[in-house]
Amino acid sequence: MMPQGGMMPQGGMMPQGGMMPQGGMMPGEMMRMMMGMMSASNGPAELMMSPSHVEGRIAFLQAELKVTDAQQPQWKAVADAMRANAKLAEQTMGGMGGAMMSAGPAAMTPSKRIDQAEQMLSGRLEGLRQLKAAIEPFYATLSDAQKAVADKLLVPAPMGMM
Repeated sequence: MMPQGGMMPQGGMMPQGGMMPQGGMMPGEMMRMMMGMMSASNGPAELMMSPSHVEGRIAFLQAELKVTDAQQPQWKAVADAMRANAKLAEQTMGGMGGAMMSAGPAAMTPSKRIDQAEQMLSGRLEGLRQLKAAIEPFYATLSDAQKAVADKLLVPAPMGMM
């Protein structure tokens, strides 16, 4: 059965029973869905991007890029930026989820939700800027072979980790 208006809900998902509530998602459903998406695992690649696995990701990238002794100072700046981004992502995810859960969906006004989103996006932007500032000098030290690997592996993931 299609919801009112003839459109499927975003993602093609409908509540059990095939009917969408009159006002769209039930209170709290969106937050539960977002938390589920953040915790869902899409396999080893996602685990490598997890804030708690940043050291493994750094070691992987260092090995794959075959970072030389001469490149270590620039690499250290990249690794430090990745750690800072991972820490920020962990704090942001914990802070957003905790605030939403403790306040409850009814207590979260649209203005408060927008404030939280704005804080998260501002932090993400600052993290990307720091990462870019670290990557550019490092990338300039790479050989052509290393650049080919870097072009494939040094891709920012959601929430700023690499």
